[in-house]
Amino acid sequence: MEGRKNCQRLHNYVGTRRLGKITYEDKDQLLIPGNRHIWTSTVQVNGTTYGNGQGETKLDARDRAAGNALPVLQAQFGP
Repeated sequence: MEGRKNCQRLHNYVGTRRLGKITYEDKDQLLIPGNRHIWTSTVQVNGTTYGNGQGETKLDARDRAAGNALPVLQAQFGP
């Protein structure tokens, strides 16, 4: 994953338009065998869910959730 580009883009978009507070809800799931973890993140703006994502790390899951939320917000509030 290329860092946290989607998170940064989402925070810039929401901040520029003053849409409110961004929150993430993160859940960790242990997969057996191999002791692997899968993180699931949900991103909300002012309590409304706009995107979900999964990844092997919490940051990857958050970045994917932000990447999924951005087009939804842009469709609702404009590019």
